[in-house]
Amino acid sequence: MIYNTLLIADDDPNILKLVKIVLERAGFNVITASDGCEALEKIPSCNPSMIILDIDMPKINGLEVLEQLKNNQSTAKIPVIMLTARTMSNDFNAAMEKKADWYISKPFRNEHLLDKIKFLFKQRYGLDYS
Repeated sequence: MIYNTLLIADDDPNILKLVKIVLERAGFNVITASDGCEALEKIPSCNPSMIILDIDMPKINGLEVLEQLKNNQSTAKIPVIMLTARTMSNDFNAAMEKKADWYISKPFRNEHLLDKIKFLFKQRYGLDYS
């Protein structure tokens, strides 16, 4: 298996575009989804190595997607980063309770996001994307 496909779900097209560009420049294959439903539909076919979710999305929010992923044996081990404008501690706690692997608040630094992605790839898969 090639561990370089990331799925990003965010309802803000500008965030999707920015994150996609940053990650593709770092050598990752990026699949995008504009809401939680679309993300859940794409996951089986794109088989992502990591998922980045916004919390506030239409149809199914990021916390609900996270919960479904972590409760499904076939997706439970995929690292998930929450990338959200929500900065309240109860949002962070909810994400951690649902087994998010990392939580990054918007606005974010591109380098910070890349560092956390690389850290999780090394931690989960033993891969070094330095």
